[in-house]
Amino acid sequence: MTFQKAMYDFGENLLNIVFGVEKGTMVRLYLMVASTVLLQIPIGLLKDISKLQYASIVATFCLITTVLVIDLESPLYIWYNIKNNVQFPSLFPKFDWSNNNYLDTFSIFLFGFSCHNGILNVLEEMKNPNKKRCNKVLNISFVLEVILYGTIGFCGYFSTLSKTPDYFLTREDLPYFKDYFIILAQFTLFICLHCSCAVNFNIMRWSVQNICLNGKKMNMCFNVPFTIFIYCLCNAFVFFLSEMNSVLGIFSGFSNIVICFVIPIVAYLKVNLADKGWGHKLIPYTILVVMIIIGTACSIKSSITCVQDLIHGVK
Repeated sequence: MTFQKAMYDFGENLLNIVFGVEKGTMVRLYLMVASTVLLQIPIGLLKDISKLQYASIVATFCLITTVLVIDLESPLYIWYNIKNNVQFPSLFPKFDWSNNNYLDTFSIFLFGFSCHNGILNVLEEMKNPNKKRCNKVLNISFVLEVILYGTIGFCGYFSTLSKTPDYFLTREDLPYFKDYFIILAQFTLFICLHCSCAVNFNIMRWSVQNICLNGKKMNMCFNVPFTIFIYCLCNAFVFFLSEMNSVLGIFSGFSNIVICFVIPIVAYLKVNLADKGWGHKLIPYTILVVMIIIGTACSIKSSITCVQDLIHGVK
């Protein structure tokens, strides 16, 4: 759903920029139906998803280009903010349960750890782990993520300050500069996110086959309705949800806390600290309790916001 929300935001923005189509509920509905029927379902039904590797390569280059554009353009935005005396937002704003707050921010942070969709693939790989390969992947991933998240976070924050939209690529252009690079990035990601959706859908379908069908592949009579049902259900939720944080919070709150923090900490306690005293276990247990509380609060808050959005959308 997070990919679909991004697709439609980018799609609406592109229709407005290229064809002058005003954003609105009906435009989003038409875009959603066309995208689902012509792209999402057909790509989701592909038998050989290895064909999507080319889209992944394009998406990788697109992301690299986007990072470079954000970083290189940030001095222009920072200078514009300074010149126009744009006020910096408070680093510690007052907590407001009804609006975006710390829990929403924490949910977005947790979304960066999203990996539960492929957890069975990870478990399959760990049956015969290769220490050298694992260390290499971890080291490279860690360095790249620190650099990417660090530069994007710094340059993005000081470029838009309190005007940061749900998706940074839809930020407002400077008055004297038409950002065609960002427009190109939105178009490329609009296509690539459909492919990413299909990849994640196939991983989810593979998990369902292993859990519910004992590893047997779905036949066509079951696969087609299943694919149509899942995509239509997700799109229905996305259509009525006005805030991206609602989607992120529900699925990246408690679930990611359990998978990314609770399970590793429990495993660490049982394997490495089984014979140690409470002095050694105090910090891990403290982190365990704190993360469970925060993750649960994120999911509850986002679920309430989600229900409110759905009610408002239906009205």
